Amino acid sequence: YVQNTGSIVAGTTDTGNHCDDCVTGVSLPFPFRLYDVSFNTANISSNGNLQFNSSNSANVNISSSLFGLRVVAVEYLSNDSPEKLIAYYTDQLKKYGAVLECHTDNPHQDAGDVDVDLGKDDKAKSKKLTCEHDSGKSLELKVGTKDNQHVVSISPQDKGKGTDFALVFVQARGSSKDTI
Repeated sequence: YVQNTGSIVAGTTDTGNHCDDCVTGVSLPFPFRLYDVSFNTANISSNGNLQFNSSNSANVNISSSLFGLRVVAVEYLSNDSPEKLIAYYTDQLKKYGAVLECHTDNPHQDAGDVDVDLGKDDKAKSKKLTCEHDSGKSLELKVGTKDNQHVVSISPQDKGKGTDFALVFVQARGSSKDTI
């Protein structure tokens, strides 16, 4: 390891990202490689994330003494096949529990299947995730419970040219005793 001396010069160019829940495109000073794809531009979100091939994201926190809800979602495009993404995210989601595969005719941008329970601690009510529909070419991988879930929605692009996919994290609490 080699240690060099010098100083870091803070950014001097204003990207113009001065709003809430907005995304600003920027040119990168050098090509950046991610998953064997080179990028010269990126989208910077005011919610604190950097996006390649997407400007669709959400980061929502709602909290009161009665309930709380946190949703983080981002949408991506990939040149990889749906099968490759399904295999990768199924493996990644296993660390959170058993992965549920739900098939739907509606791609994630038209209709999601995130079921959240904001009710008080109702012991008789199941918190288990389920599939509302189970047929179609789009797939949702789900893991967790209705009040703490990870969802990956995967849809093939038209004419077999890659995959649209979305990553969603949902966390909810039903009473002030629970925490997010």
